[in-house]
This record gives sequence, C-alpha cells and structure tokens, in this order.
Amino acid sequence: MVKINMKSFVSGIIVGSVLFSGVSLAAPSVVKLIVNGKELHPEVPAQIIDGSTLVPARALAEALGASVTWDAKNQAVIVEKAPSLTAFGEAEVRQLTSAAKEHYWTISIGGKGEHSNEEVTVPGKDYSYRWMGSDLDTKAKLIAYLEEVYTPEQAAAFWTKESQDGSLVDIGGKLAQSNADGGNLLDWR
Repeated sequence: MVKINMKSFVSGIIVGSVLFSGVSLAAPSVVKLIVNGKELHPEVPAQIIDGSTLVPARALAEALGASVTWDAKNQAVIVEKAPSLTAFGEAEVRQLTSAAKEHYWTISIGGKGEHSNEEVTVPGKDYSYRWMGSDLDTKAKLIAYLEEVYTPEQAAAFWTKESQDGSLVDIGGKLAQSNADGGNLLDWR
C-alpha cells in the first residue's frame, strides 16, 4: 500500500499549477492574417511571440503576388516581385514602347558604336557576317542593352533564338551578325 504524504501532494499540485500557468502565459498567441481585405489561412499561422508579430513569409508574399524561394547555401528567404504592367501609366507605356522599338532597330543595324568594315566568314555558313558595333560587340553588352527595356527572360530568349538560328554568332567573345542582304538572298535561293 502506498502511503501519500498530504503535504508533499498539495505542494506538488501548487508547484505544478504555477509552472503550467507560466507556460500558458508564454505560449504564442495566434492572430489573423488579412491581406487586401482577405483573411489568409496559412499552414503556419501568424503569431505573437514575446511581443513580436511573426508572419509566414510565403503566405504573405504570395498573397501580394511575389514569389518566395529558399537559398539553403546562404540560409536566406528570397522574396521577389516582378514589376506589374498595371503600375505603368499611358505615358510610361508609350515611352517604353518607343524605347523598345529603338533598341530593336539599333540591334538590327549592328549597334551605334564604332563599326569595322571587315567581313567575317563563319565556317559552315554560306553567307557573310559583319562585326557588331563597339556598343553591342559582346553578349554581355547586348543582353544589358536589351534589359534596358525588356525583361531578363525576354533578353535571354532573344539571345537564344538569334544565336541558334545563326543571326548572331560569338567568335572569340566578339559578336558578329549576318549581313542582312546576304541573308535575304540566301533565303530567296
């Protein structure tokens, strides 16, 4: 038969009550997360811990139209939001469209920088090439110029298309483009 010491039993209940009540006071307090008038219910709820409100980054960022990635190497959460076309007014759209047209034609003529008149022969091609102007004579310069008015994805897609179809070639780090007339004659043939 177990003999219970009443004094120890009561003391244990009091100490336990004090400990557990302290834990419940320090427990996180769950709060609502409302973004643009809509309540979100993320997997991990927003909480107040030690006086600071903690909000799950992914739920908040995605509700605001951003993407979230985890960079394990740097132990960093990366939140990125692409610029929205709705953020542009009519004047900005006109200006961007005009700049895009100007960039297209500048690339088509080989750039505005200093040009070499030297014709370039590319092995395996039946038509000649010309060097790009000094302002667009490397892939890095061309991509940077495109990204002034196009997204990085569009600039990369342009490079891929032009280099795969042979319109632009990288020869020892310098860019050359097919002579337009020679290319057109080849196409007609």
